[in-house]
Amino acid sequence: MQQKHLTSQEHTHTHTINAKMEQREGDAASAPEERVAQATVQLDEADPLADGGMIADDDVEQVIELDGTMAPECVEESEDEDDEDEGEDDMDAADDADGEGEGARGDGEEPLHSNAIGSCDGHDEPVFCVAMSPAQDVIATGSQDDTAVLARLDSGEVAFKFEGHKDSVTAVAFSASGEFLATGSLDGMIRVWNTSTHEVVLELDSGDDLMFMEWHPKANFLVAGSASGSVLMWDVPAGNMSYFSGHGDTVSDGHWLPGGRAFVTGSDDGTLIMWSPKTKQPIMKLDAKVHMFHTCPVTAVACSPDNVMFATGGADNAVKLINSKASKVVCTFEGHTDVIETLAFSNTQPIFLASGSLDGTVKVYNVATQAIICSCAHEDAIVKVKWHPSKPILYSCSTDGTSRVWDGRTGEPIYTCIGHTHHVLDFAMNTEGNQLVSVGEDGQTLVFAIDNLPAA
Repeated sequence: MQQKHLTSQEHTHTHTINAKMEQREGDAASAPEERVAQATVQLDEADPLADGGMIADDDVEQVIELDGTMAPECVEESEDEDDEDEGEDDMDAADDADGEGEGARGDGEEPLHSNAIGSCDGHDEPVFCVAMSPAQDVIATGSQDDTAVLARLDSGEVAFKFEGHKDSVTAVAFSASGEFLATGSLDGMIRVWNTSTHEVVLELDSGDDLMFMEWHPKANFLVAGSASGSVLMWDVPAGNMSYFSGHGDTVSDGHWLPGGRAFVTGSDDGTLIMWSPKTKQPIMKLDAKVHMFHTCPVTAVACSPDNVMFATGGADNAVKLINSKASKVVCTFEGHTDVIETLAFSNTQPIFLASGSLDGTVKVYNVATQAIICSCAHEDAIVKVKWHPSKPILYSCSTDGTSRVWDGRTGEPIYTCIGHTHHVLDFAMNTEGNQLVSVGEDGQTLVFAIDNLPAA
């Protein structure tokens, strides 16, 4: 999503990660106002949790401290410069074109080269978010210029420009069928568009600064969280709204469980809640008073593909692994030296968990053994991590101006996407994992081909 670190004053080329931290260091936001929920949600009444689990209910909480002896950082080596060799520059350029050399710039300067295969037009100001359609033929982007753009992926041409927002568009998301596109702006307004006719279907108000927005994995239900602590869900296209009360501060992140029978949200009030969309009541709630949970704002949330395990990151630089069936923290990973910005579970066996931090590192853990697997490093803060849909291949983007691809089992670098001149703020990729689209503060939307992915 999502630029959950933005504030309403940010309409210039500011560092979005720092803005997020400034928000969390300020005073707590006021409690959300009560709303009347009118929706009748037609969802499966079955148990929202899958049977079984990888960790027994009587597992004991443990803290795993990470150090350099356990997981050496896998940092790309730069090409050596040798001015005495006249052919060296040409060789370096050839290597860099394959994504293996220097060239990234995250400070506004021009990169030494770009290995992007294409770009999409439509914005002249920072681009905060990108999503790829289920058909993988178009992408949607949201920008500081208060617009969202629908662009053809093959040609980069603008198919349509969505106008009407009165603040920066910080979230874009396609429904599971691709019929609808939701665009969310910093002022809390959400617009739902028909992707075929480009007409507005719904105009929704989340009540405050929009922090996250996500479609149900199968049905046309849209859930969102705001800076006021509100959690809302709408039935599209009917527009019926449900209100979920339980957080007392900014809802920093949230996701549907892959099975779609529940969703989970994390808050600056230090709580994690799993919600039933049918009853609108908490199924599980964790806090520091009872559950050895974070004693600080929850900054990131992720759900495992088996619907059993959750992960949370906090302003305490720690990652918590949670068994949702036992409503229990089973492991705490410590080793990052700054706030956890992003989390993601792999869709593989064994299941891996990746954490990205403002300290510029990505760490990978084996969920079953609760062991650190490897650590990978960018040159600046991590913004987002995501796994390949079916392989243990990890993708990340950073304020160092690059997106990178790693072997998630070893931390070995596979590819570096170079071309942005400022912070990369989001990326999306196709189901094969060999095409990546990134957006950034330089106003660019760049397309990269990743041709050297491992077979398994």
